[in-house]
Amino acid sequence: MQRAEGRVLGSGSDFGERKWTGDFTFVQMADTQLGLAENFGMVNGMDVSGWSIEKEMMELAVGHINRLKPAFAIVCGDLVNEFPLDDAQKREAQISDFRSVFSKIDPSIPLVCVCGNHDVGNVPNRKSIEKYTGSFGDDYFAFWCRGVKCIVVNSQLWKNSTAAPDLAAAQARWFSQELASAAKEKAHHTIVFGHVPLFLEAADEADSYFNIAQPLRSQLLDEMVGAGCTHYFCGHYHRNGGGVFEAFSGRRVEVVITAAVGTNIMDRPGNKLVKDGGFGDGVIGPNLSGLRVVKIHKNHIKHKWHTFSDLQHKTPPSPSPTRNGCDRTSRTASGGEAAFIEGRRPRVSSTATTVRRLNSGEWALLKRIRLDALKDSPEAFETSLEDAKKRGKETWVRQADDSATGDVRCTFVAVDERGTPVGIAALYRDYPDGNNPSTAELLQVWVAPRYRGSGGGRVAKRLLDGVLDWAGSVGVTTVQLGVKPGNRRALSFYIRNGFVAVQGKCGDCCSEQRMALGLSGHDVSDRGTPVKDKAFSDCDTSPYSNWPSDVVIAAVLAAAALFLFRALTKVK
Repeated sequence: MQRAEGRVLGSGSDFGERKWTGDFTFVQMADTQLGLAENFGMVNGMDVSGWSIEKEMMELAVGHINRLKPAFAIVCGDLVNEFPLDDAQKREAQISDFRSVFSKIDPSIPLVCVCGNHDVGNVPNRKSIEKYTGSFGDDYFAFWCRGVKCIVVNSQLWKNSTAAPDLAAAQARWFSQELASAAKEKAHHTIVFGHVPLFLEAADEADSYFNIAQPLRSQLLDEMVGAGCTHYFCGHYHRNGGGVFEAFSGRRVEVVITAAVGTNIMDRPGNKLVKDGGFGDGVIGPNLSGLRVVKIHKNHIKHKWHTFSDLQHKTPPSPSPTRNGCDRTSRTASGGEAAFIEGRRPRVSSTATTVRRLNSGEWALLKRIRLDALKDSPEAFETSLEDAKKRGKETWVRQADDSATGDVRCTFVAVDERGTPVGIAALYRDYPDGNNPSTAELLQVWVAPRYRGSGGGRVAKRLLDGVLDWAGSVGVTTVQLGVKPGNRRALSFYIRNGFVAVQGKCGDCCSEQRMALGLSGHDVSDRGTPVKDKAFSDCDTSPYSNWPSDVVIAAVLAAAALFLFRALTKVK
């Protein structure tokens, strides 16, 4: 375990290298927090005493880190649950177990520790911080790894500095100097690590327990973007989450929130935690807890969340980048997806929308947006509004969870600044072929009427980009869809986005226009040439054979009017 002194991390096999030496991987973890499950009293429906279950999750993390052989591993805060000035004996026992388990990490893999609120206190002061530094070293520091500048902060001094304003001011000056130094020394990437997220979903969201309050949030984002920092990795939320802030200059910084190695927190149904700071149930286990694998390339950064069960069954695939080098397919144990935020400063954004993957447990949101879509555009869907209303809660819960996790179904939603859903896009892999995982069906893209037109087109485009990014990341090479007769707006939208008419199977599709798009890569900006897929060869449907009947009727009426006009002219 590396220990920082003098605001510099101790030397390691890969540390101190300021020149680019090639791609590398690191592992990011958060919230080992030995003892949190006991605080919940009951997790996974069982009574919990002590922190043995959290130690088991840490043991799994150690095994996977040793197998993956990253350049370094980092824990973004809340190493233990007991606060520094509370039960000293209990805290020391938790720290001892933390060290004991993580001492099993291969000595060639440096372990970096970041302080969280449970490590230095919710309202940190000099004494509480000294308790932490006595056990783990400096609370903020910097290091280089293979040409990448890494800056570690004490984010609790950002969160609440009322008991230590002098320490917060000292960190602020140091932080500015480190950012400037990274730019001056031409770091290939500049990354910041902390515990508390700058924001959970959107840069202009309301202040809450889980984020940094305004106006400091905007100041930090502006400072990071101005210095060329591209990523802020953190934890604290006990779910995955985050988003991308884009400045007027076009530069971006992504906030990457990583779910816990230990106990994660489920959202309360219908309860938006960003607004009220509440907590749902605690959950923990190999299929819920995990870590994030981050791949550093010379010109971009990719990252992906994995549960321990995922890692147990297969070697994690290389995460795929989007246009700005972020992975928007990062999944969570209990929800959260890195959102793509429209390019507005939080101070002036009054109508910003967030586009993100549906979270596990958001069945109520899915039901609401689905019913809104069916009510607004019943002709565009196979399912009727009446049938959808008859579905029980269990059906919506199952559909939401299936759409939020795994690599078969994916649903993206757009929500406005009040958290109201205003758009949806859903894609289902391996449908309708049943035996071709490289093919997926785009089931729907719908945007509320007030968000259509020039602004709404952007929301629809971002929803489409979201599901296509996800499709590319799981190995889909062809995306199919069907457009109902008369839906000229949808037909035009898909054509603008590269889809072409193709031949289709006999059956339901003979009453709709079948379309397809080839994905040559994971990046939305490089989808490749639209294709005609051989899966549609069972019947001959030309690109024009299913044109809407109202177009044909209009043409006949126009011809009749012309004939009548000429006849009347001759009579005169």
